[in-house]
Amino acid sequence: MLQYRNAALQRIRAGVVPREVLDAVRTALTPTLEATRFSKPAYATAARKLLETGGGVFSHPVGLAVHDDGEYQPRTSAPSCRQSSRNWSRWSAARA
Repeated sequence: MLQYRNAALQRIRAGVVPREVLDAVRTALTPTLEATRFSKPAYATAARKLLETGGGVFSHPVGLAVHDDGEYQPRTSAPSCRQSSRNWSRWSAARA
């Protein structure tokens, strides 16, 4: 899980869609998965499922001034901004 998290975080940047990140992580970690000996078959199954499905890593948009700004799968990532009253004011004015 930690390797997956770190691999995903390394690939998230402005202009990259979530599917591209998930595909890159899958490509990068598949050799590690295949070389790993798990103590229980269920652990191997869970690791494969994580690589296949993404495990909900993009279940919420990231880098937004406000949480859950709507659909996120078809959009590209954007540079994050800090949550502050100034950002909130800009965001709310743009949404009005």
